[in-house]
Amino acid sequence: MTAEGRLLEHYYRFFDAAKVGPVLELSWNEFFQRGYSTATPICYLLPFALDNPQLDEDDEEAVDAILDTKTVRWTMERSSPQFHFLEEILDSSRLPSAGVFGFSPVEADVLVWTAAESFLNGLIDSQMLWSVFKLHSVTSPSEYFQDLPPDKDAILRAAVPIKKLWDPIFRWQGKKACRDMDWDNCLGPEDTRHFFRFIRKAWRKNWPAKCVGSQATRYVKVKPDSTPSFRDFYLCQELYRVASTRRFREPCVYRRWE
Repeated sequence: MTAEGRLLEHYYRFFDAAKVGPVLELSWNEFFQRGYSTATPICYLLPFALDNPQLDEDDEEAVDAILDTKTVRWTMERSSPQFHFLEEILDSSRLPSAGVFGFSPVEADVLVWTAAESFLNGLIDSQMLWSVFKLHSVTSPSEYFQDLPPDKDAILRAAVPIKKLWDPIFRWQGKKACRDMDWDNCLGPEDTRHFFRFIRKAWRKNWPAKCVGSQATRYVKVKPDSTPSFRDFYLCQELYRVASTRRFREPCVYRRWE
């Protein structure tokens, strides 16, 4: 879906799976004992997060049973959306992460446009292209370009493994972590590294954002009648800040728009 059809904002959250993964395997009792959070905010979170219409927010006995017998991972697997639950865990536990929040769909589309044009011009590899397409759930490149020639659309489609579009970060999450939530997607460590490579190269080259229409002018600072470039967009500036400064052993990212 193109930017005109979306009124919500994009949120990106980067974290280190090497540190977050083991925490998700903890029982809730261990989670609390190690000081990642207190029980009070989690008690409020569970009835909202869990995909269980029978779990009422006033059912303290059911909530207590989950906290006494289940793991954080068990709870996340059964939450909807899963990444909203993870967002709350990252916030409450103060685990190392970096957020890029509240950006317009137009700015997110700039990433897709820049990646596609750069790939078609032989400036980036298919791994970088895939990292951008997957994170933004691009199933049809022609939706992002007016009058995209069929041969170029075919080249873009052939370059990315669409069957893996909904792969989660952690294997135990299952396909539904993203597939049933078309506003969410994510990248595991390998793809996140390729995404960082793309951001750093696009920043260094400062490629022009030729496909950006007048609807994007309020998101950039450029001279009148000039073509905005990659660095002109606030989202690109924030993503470059993360890609160039954060050092995660197993970097991961998920994107949500709401």
